[in-house]
Amino acid sequence: MSYTTELIHRSNQKYSSQYGGTLANHLPMALVALEQMGAKPEHLDRFYARYCKKLSPIESSLGLVFDENSWHKYLGQDKYHIEYLDYFSKAIATDGVKLVMNKHLPILFRGVGGGAFHGLIRLAYAFDSSNEEEIIAALSYWAVSYLDLQADQYRGEKPTKSLGQMIDIL
Repeated sequence: MSYTTELIHRSNQKYSSQYGGTLANHLPMALVALEQMGAKPEHLDRFYARYCKKLSPIESSLGLVFDENSWHKYLGQDKYHIEYLDYFSKAIATDGVKLVMNKHLPILFRGVGGGAFHGLIRLAYAFDSSNEEEIIAALSYWAVSYLDLQADQYRGEKPTKSLGQMIDIL
């Protein structure tokens, strides 16, 4: 495990993916970028310490348990951050990353604009760093920041291709 991965793990255990209302926690993405630019551990530590001062702690679970039939009913609601972390963690442990992505991305992409696209951006950084825990955190953030842009309504048509046919990220 790289030092950056350890810092990301530490932050994911303490801090929410949002702070100050609806601002995105950029810490995981920034740490990966700094590492890729050659930052030394002492620089990563300094950045981590400064950045964490503004973050919000993870709030307690509300006790809901999501499953394949219910997870999409609570999209766009930050108060379910823990529930989404639990849901995606269990889903990936059971089905693996590729199957979870294939099942969930078609729905999540409808709300990709929420959080200024940071769910998708954070997911890309998670894949780039091969960090499964961060993939789970990114999917959770995407779910709580979800904003349905209702693109089909404006085009007046249903997509003719599946998401997998449109993009091949895996």
